[in-house]
Amino acid sequence: MTAASDHHREQADEEAINWVILLREEPDAPDVQKEFSQWLAASSHNQEAWKEITRTYQGLGQVAPATLSAPSKTSASTRLPRIARNDDRKQVFSTKRRFVAGGMALAACVVLAPVIYTRLTADAMTGTGETRSLTLEDGSHVSMGPDTALRVAFGPTGREVRLLKGDAWFQVVHDASRPFRVSIGKETRVTDIGTAFEVRALSASVQVQVAEGRVELSRQGRESLFLGAGDGAVVRPANVEHYDVPVADVASWRDGQLVVHDRPIREVVDVIRQYYRGFIVVRNGVGDQRVTGVFDLHDPKAALAAVAHAHEAIVTRITPWVTVLSRG
Repeated sequence: MTAASDHHREQADEEAINWVILLREEPDAPDVQKEFSQWLAASSHNQEAWKEITRTYQGLGQVAPATLSAPSKTSASTRLPRIARNDDRKQVFSTKRRFVAGGMALAACVVLAPVIYTRLTADAMTGTGETRSLTLEDGSHVSMGPDTALRVAFGPTGREVRLLKGDAWFQVVHDASRPFRVSIGKETRVTDIGTAFEVRALSASVQVQVAEGRVELSRQGRESLFLGAGDGAVVRPANVEHYDVPVADVASWRDGQLVVHDRPIREVVDVIRQYYRGFIVVRNGVGDQRVTGVFDLHDPKAALAAVAHAHEAIVTRITPWVTVLSRG
């Protein structure tokens, strides 16, 4: 599967969760149902993502949301979840309980399988809000951010660290005879050339920032890009964005802060997620807005509220486990 295909699937999964939330908020709105049908028909990735969510609900029995009872052209596996309007306290409690249970099951479906795989393959991991420092056998140092996993493979001719997820800061002992490489996914590789640098695996991209020395950023089938101190790059399936970053702000999370300069909100939220116990869903194009600021990672809820305030967006807590960032 190509990186572009992986990106489309991740995007479809996120959009499917957005539709679950939107259809619960406005179950009887004809324009919402029309837009949902158009989204569903737009691609096979969307259809598979919706089927996956529907399969989760089918296993929940009465805690699953009710589907449209009238026959329609939409197949049973892709029907819209429909929640009845609430007329009394008993119904409110019942629906809320179903929603919370459904949210927990959806969370389990989306999260547990990759977590189990990562635990089986990683040499080192951190949990939500947890950081960890390692000294590798060659004397290089690694600082792991929260919710991070990596695998180490050192040999006589090379040294490789595979970043399975999350964020890591590397201070590398240079050895030209044994190059030090950080691999992310199947196509992206960062090679040390006497360096201190940060690599972050974002939801749909890879971010690299350099504090000292140089790195070679390579992608399968593409020309390499060399980054020096003060350089940053975000690698996406379709392009690479090159930008400047103050050296003092590289891996600022090590000091409990996130310092960003004119970065998309989706990138900032990706970092906050590593400290936040629950899901954060970004909707309505908010993720494309750019933000500059200093955010306290010791208080991820306040950090998310500050990001929202910068663009007059709103933070809505749907359940104890699901928070939505959307336009005001």
